[in-house]
Amino acid sequence: TLAVFLSACGGGGDGYYNQNSDSGSTTTPTTPSTDQELANSVLNSVKQEGKYLFGAYDLNNESLSKGYIDHALDTFAQGPLKLTLDIRKVDLTKYTDHYREKCFINSTTDYRACYVFKGEEIKSLLTGYNDWDFDITADDLKNIKLASDNISPNLQEYQSNTRIYIFENENKDKNFQDVTITGAFAYPFQQSWGLQQTKQKRFVLINSTTSDYKITTTTMVQDPQTGQPNEKEVTTGAMSVYKDNTSTDGDLYVIQGGSGFNVLINDNPNVPFAEPISFVVNSTPGNTNNAMNRTGFVGESIF
Repeated sequence: TLAVFLSACGGGGDGYYNQNSDSGSTTTPTTPSTDQELANSVLNSVKQEGKYLFGAYDLNNESLSKGYIDHALDTFAQGPLKLTLDIRKVDLTKYTDHYREKCFINSTTDYRACYVFKGEEIKSLLTGYNDWDFDITADDLKNIKLASDNISPNLQEYQSNTRIYIFENENKDKNFQDVTITGAFAYPFQQSWGLQQTKQKRFVLINSTTSDYKITTTTMVQDPQTGQPNEKEVTTGAMSVYKDNTSTDGDLYVIQGGSGFNVLINDNPNVPFAEPISFVVNSTPGNTNNAMNRTGFVGESIF
């Protein structure tokens, strides 16, 4: 089975929960006078909370508001998972300048080579990604606020680029089947609350704060004293998706246990702040309880 840890920061009395189930206005509390009224009040509260957790989501109907769990699962499918699947279509022989003889230079447990693609160059590799942003800056986050200073990750952590690693393997059956993604990106999605805006943007962050699965790699950072780029070893969170080619029932993808992300959503007009949602896949590699995504021959996808 798949265990998913999901939390909605900024919940409780605010955000999606502090709404009327029909009009979207603020809920007015009442004082029940009888046991029956109390029972009905609790039941209605459970129904309302369930709605804003699970939503009434229909991929083809943007007028239906999404719940927290809708946002998380939808982001997983249309964000990190989609990227790790689509990048496999790239002809790597055309990108020898992106090849590393040893992907993680200082690692004593991973000697694999890899191809690395970063930031906005990813758009040139894939079709259908022109309106995605693979290099998030402070300007991209302008006019967004979080509910409090205690929210983690903060907006500064979202200022990062996307990095995708495609790994070689000594076993040719495993060659280029392991894809890892880290960093930040943003993409548009349909969401309407019956007001003006019908398109929203999701900001996705995969780093050491948001993912229990970690990689240690090297990156170029600017020296604060000289202003020159220096190579630095960095440990960060990541999401790893491996294709199991032994499957005879469609394509089978195994998600590394602990892989996770945060998605920042700003669609809810009931509150002035954006709401972060944490999604972590808790599974153990090497056993029958791995998290898996299977795409069947007729196009259905099961997670």
